[in-house]
Amino acid sequence: MQDFATDVGVTETIHSFVDNVPPLLEALNTLSKLHPFVEVAVSAFTIVCKLAINRKTNNETVIALHVEMQQTIEVLLWLKKAEKIDESAQIEGITLRDILQSIAGDIKQCGNACDTYSKLRPLTQFVKAAIWRKTFLDFIQRFSRQRSRLVTRLTAHIYTDAMENSEKLDDIHDQMNKMSRNLTIFLRNYIPPEHMTYSKIVEEKQGSGSLEELILYDEDLLQKLSAQEGPHHSSLMRNIKQARNGTSDRLIQTLREQFQEPSKLMEKNLQSFQQKFELQSKQILDRVGNLVKDQGDRIIRVLEDGPPGPRDRLIDEDVFTIWTEMGWHGSAKSRHFVLAIRDYYIDKAARGSVDSPPDHWALEHLMPRQLQCIIDAIDCDASGFITVSEANTFTRARPEAWSLLRWLAYWAVGWQSTATRYLRDISTIIDKMTALIPKAHAANRNKLYSSCEIIWWEIAWMTSTFKPFNLRTSARQQFQDYVAAEERRIYENLCNVRFRIDDLSTLVLVTGPGRIEQHLFPLLFLMLQQVLRVFEICKTHIITRRELWDYEMSFVWIRGAFQERFKTLRDLFQHQGIDPGRQFKKSYCGLIARDETHALSIGPSSLFEAAGPSSTDASQAWDGFSNYQVEDVLKHPLVDPIDSSIYESPGSPPSQDEIKDEDSMNPLLGKWNGHIHHSGHPASPMFAVRLHPEGHPNESRFYAACDYPGGTLGAGFTLTGEYHMDTTGRTQCVMTLRFAEPFSSRCLWGQPFGPCIRTSDELTIELAGGMNEDMNMLIGWWKSNIHGEEYEGQFVMSRLPTQALSYRPQPSEVIENRTKALWRFALAAAEEEALRRTFSWTYFRRRRDERHQYITLLSRIFGGESLDQNEVAQIRQLRQRLSPADAVFYELVWTLASTRCSRSVNCDVCSRNLLGSRVICMDCQSAEGFDLCDRPECMNAVVGLDKRPDLPDGPHLPSHNLLKSRKFVYIRDRASTVSLAFKALKRVQKNYASAKQTSAERTSTAEKGGLAESSTPLTSLRCARCRQVVSLPCWLCVDCTGKVNARWMSNLG
Repeated sequence: MQDFATDVGVTETIHSFVDNVPPLLEALNTLSKLHPFVEVAVSAFTIVCKLAINRKTNNETVIALHVEMQQTIEVLLWLKKAEKIDESAQIEGITLRDILQSIAGDIKQCGNACDTYSKLRPLTQFVKAAIWRKTFLDFIQRFSRQRSRLVTRLTAHIYTDAMENSEKLDDIHDQMNKMSRNLTIFLRNYIPPEHMTYSKIVEEKQGSGSLEELILYDEDLLQKLSAQEGPHHSSLMRNIKQARNGTSDRLIQTLREQFQEPSKLMEKNLQSFQQKFELQSKQILDRVGNLVKDQGDRIIRVLEDGPPGPRDRLIDEDVFTIWTEMGWHGSAKSRHFVLAIRDYYIDKAARGSVDSPPDHWALEHLMPRQLQCIIDAIDCDASGFITVSEANTFTRARPEAWSLLRWLAYWAVGWQSTATRYLRDISTIIDKMTALIPKAHAANRNKLYSSCEIIWWEIAWMTSTFKPFNLRTSARQQFQDYVAAEERRIYENLCNVRFRIDDLSTLVLVTGPGRIEQHLFPLLFLMLQQVLRVFEICKTHIITRRELWDYEMSFVWIRGAFQERFKTLRDLFQHQGIDPGRQFKKSYCGLIARDETHALSIGPSSLFEAAGPSSTDASQAWDGFSNYQVEDVLKHPLVDPIDSSIYESPGSPPSQDEIKDEDSMNPLLGKWNGHIHHSGHPASPMFAVRLHPEGHPNESRFYAACDYPGGTLGAGFTLTGEYHMDTTGRTQCVMTLRFAEPFSSRCLWGQPFGPCIRTSDELTIELAGGMNEDMNMLIGWWKSNIHGEEYEGQFVMSRLPTQALSYRPQPSEVIENRTKALWRFALAAAEEEALRRTFSWTYFRRRRDERHQYITLLSRIFGGESLDQNEVAQIRQLRQRLSPADAVFYELVWTLASTRCSRSVNCDVCSRNLLGSRVICMDCQSAEGFDLCDRPECMNAVVGLDKRPDLPDGPHLPSHNLLKSRKFVYIRDRASTVSLAFKALKRVQKNYASAKQTSAERTSTAEKGGLAESSTPLTSLRCARCRQVVSLPCWLCVDCTGKVNARWMSNLG
C-alpha cells in the first residue's frame, strides 16, 4: 500500500500512477484469493486501469480521477490483517458486499466518463473544460464518500478490540482525505499545456458570441486550432491534401456532437465502453491461466536446479539451455542471442537423427539475411538487447503445438510472406470497392467516393514502404494454421467491438499483446472486408454518412498507433547514435521506413504494385458475402432518401390536435405558412409550422417544434411565443425562433447570409407582429444577430394554402401600390387554382420548369458560382413561389443527382469546390497537384509562386496542357490518369504535326500552280461535334484516341 503519511505532491502522484498500478494489482489479486468477496470491486478497478494504461491519450485530469479511485480501492488491503470476514453481516441495513458492489458500479461509471472524455478532440476538451471539470469533481466526491463508508465498515469488522491499530488506520484515512482535497484543488486549477496554446490563438480573435460560436463560424480560427491536434483525430489525407482547401463540414459536425452535455455523451458511449470492458475482462482471465502454467514450470526447475537466478525465469527449455551455456545473466545482445539459437539447432541437426530437432526443415530459413526479422520479433523495445522478459514473451506467444524452431522460421520468412499475401488481398478489396461505387445507389455514391479515398490514403501511408517476399507454397503451408488462428482471433475481437476502433485502448484489445506492426496486415484486411460488405449493401440500401465515418476513423486510429510506433523507434535509434533512416530500411521488412514528409510522396506506385498482381478479378463479388444480414453489418439505421410525408395527402381527415386547435380560444394555434423577407425579397423559400398550446389550449402561450413534415426550417428548431391584445383590440404576438443544430435544408438562407448558414445553440431570431382583422394573417418584423452582425426584415405568416400564398405580393410591392398588388395577387391565385383543378398541361409544365430551374440554380450556388442579375431574380421568384414541400423535395433530388468529380478538392484560382468537372494541369507536377474549375477565367489565369510555392517548375500558365475529367478522380489514380493523357497527347501532337506539314505542302503546291486561293489548312482535323476545322488550343478526347479516328473538339465544341 502506498504510504500516504508522507507528503507526496499531487503532480508526482499523478505522474507515478502507471508505475504504482502493477504492484497494487498484484497485491489486490493476492487479496482476492484470501477474501473472494472483494473480487467484484478489484476486478472492475483492474479492468478500468488496464483500459486507461492502453489508451495512452489520458491527460492529468483523467489520471487524477484514477488516483482517487486507487485510494478507495487501496482501503481493501487492510483486509490482509483479517483471517475471516462476514461480508453478509448487516450494519444499518447495508452489508459489506453491498458497498463493494456500489464501488464497482462507480468505478465502471468513472471509467466510462474517462473513456468518453479521452475520445473527445482536444479542441472540444478545451471548449468544454469547465463542464467536464465539474463532472470529474463529482466523481472525486463520490469516491471520497465511498471510501469513508468502506473505512467505517472495515474498522468495525477488523479492529473492534484493537484501538491502537484503529487510530493508525484513522491517520492513514486522514491522509487519503487530504490527498482527495489536493486532487480537487488540482482539478479546479489545472490547465493543460495545449489549452494554453488554444487560449493564445483564441485571444487573437475578437468576437461577441460564445466560444463555441466563435470557433464554429471562424474558418481561419478553426483551421489554426485543429492544426494543433494530434494525428489520432483526423485523416492524414485531410491534413496533407486539404490543408489549403479550408475546414470541412465534417469537422464542424463532429464538434457539434461533442459539444453536448457530458451526461448525453457518456450515455452514447456506454455500449462501446461495456464491450471493451467485457473484452478486457476475458483477456485478463486468459492471461492469468497462462501465467499459472508458466509459474508451475519455473517452480519445478528451481526445485531441480537449486537457488534461482535471472535465467531461471526463462520458460522455454531450449532457450534456458542456450542462455546457461552462453553464461548470460539478465540480458543478451540481440544478434548474439539469435545466432546462438541458430547455431544450437544446426549443431543438434548435425549430430544425427536422435538429437535432430523437430521441424528441421525450418533450418534452411534461418539464414543470416533473415536474422534481422527474428531480432525485430524478439527485441520489442529495439534496444539491441534481449531480456529474460522479452525472451519469455516471444516463446509464450508461439502456438502450443509448435516447436521453437518452427516459430523462429515463421518470423524469419513466414510473417513477411503472409503480409505480402494480405497486401495483395487488400489491393483486391480496394479494387472491388472502387468497382462497386458506380453500381451503388445514387444517394450513396458521394459517400463511397469519399470514404474509399480516405481509407486508401491511410492504408497507403502505412504499407507503401513494405518489402514483399514470396515463399513457396509448401513452406507457406507450414504456417497456415497459426495465420488462420490469428485471423480468427482478431476477427472475433473486431466483432466484439462491432468493427469500431475509437481509441488506442480498443485497438490494443482487438490486436492483443504485441506491437502494431505484427498484427497490422490481418487487421487491415479484416477491416476492409467489413467495409466491402457495407459497399455491397449500398447497392440496394441507403446508409448514413456516419456509417462510413466510423470505419474511416478506425483506420485513422490504426495509422495513429503505427505513427506513434514510428516516432518511438526513431527517437530510440537517435538516442543510440544510429541513423533511423538506414536502420528502418533493414528492419521490419522496410515497413516503417519513412520520414516526416512521407505522406507527400504517396502516389499510385506507392501501394500494392510491389506486392504483385492479385489472383482475383475485382469485378467479381467477394466470396462468402451472401451469408451476412444487413442489420448485422450496419451500426446505424438506414436512410429514406425522400420522405413521402413531406407532401400532405389531399382530403385526409384532421388530426385530434388540429380539432383541438380549432376549438381553442387561442387565435395563433394551428398551421401557418409564411415567408421571411430581407431587403424586400424572400430570404428563404416558404416555411410551414404548426403552433401548439403550451399548457392549457386557451392560454396565451404557444410553441412549435420540428414535427411538421415538409418544412424548410430543418430538424432542430423550436419556436415559442405569446400573444396579447393591444389597446385597439388587435392581437399582437412576440415569438422566438431558436436553432439547436444545422439547418437540414440547404436552401433556407440566401443573400445576404450566403447560400447556407450554419447555426448553433446561440442563434435566435426574434419576431414581433400583429394579426389582421380577419385573424388569418400575421405581419411583423424580425431581427437577429448572426456572426456578430445585426439583421432585420419583415415576415408574413398566413392561413392561406401554399398555392395561394405563392402569389402574395412582396411587402415592397404592397407599399408601392397596394390596390394593384392585391388585384394581381387575386387574379394569379385564381388562375393557379383553376389550372390545378383542371389538371392543365400548363400547370404541370410550369412545375417541371420550376424544378429544373431551381435544381440548376442550387448547383450553381453550391458550386461556388456567382449569379447574374437575371438568375438572382429567378431565385427570388422561386423562393416566393415554391411550397415548403417542393423546396425540400427539389433539394433532395439535387442531392441525389449531384456527383462530385473529386473529394473536397478546390480550384487553385477561385477556391471553389469542384463539382461536375475537374481540370488538372498536366505540366504542374506538384505533390498536391494543380486543379482548376472549368470556368474560362480560371483556366486562363496565371497562378504565381506566391500562391502556390510548391510548384517545382515555376508558376502555372494558361499555355500549360490541361486534362478535363467529368468522372471522380481518385488521388491514387491522378498520376496514372495524367500519364495516360500525356501518352495520348504525344500521339496526337505527332498527328497534328503531320497534318500541319501536309497542309503546308499543299499550300506550297497551290502557290506554285498559280491558284488564287490555297486550300484550308488542317482540313483533315475537324471537330467531332460541329465539324469545324480544329485550331489550337483545342480539346482532345483521351478515351477515344486509341481508335482509328481520334475525336477532336474545337474550343466551341
